[in-house]
Amino acid sequence: TLTLDEQKTITSIEIGDENFAETEGMGKKALEPEFQAQFIGKTVPLTMDDIDALAGATVTTTAVIEAINTIAAGIN
Repeated sequence: TLTLDEQKTITSIEIGDENFAETEGMGKKALEPEFQAQFIGKTVPLTMDDIDALAGATVTTTAVIEAINTIAAGIN
């Protein structure tokens, strides 16, 4: 779930749902509040340089950024 303001700045984010199936201790860290909090206040589109990637989970981090950018691109 992603909420953006009028300037496409992230005001809230919730990563994952009941189908989230990432590796414990790696990609699953995307569910941690500390990882998600770093997106708040960032303006989309985002790149990997905009956030602290999950160590050992570059694919997950990239997927989160791509999902955010895809959602934002669909908002007029």
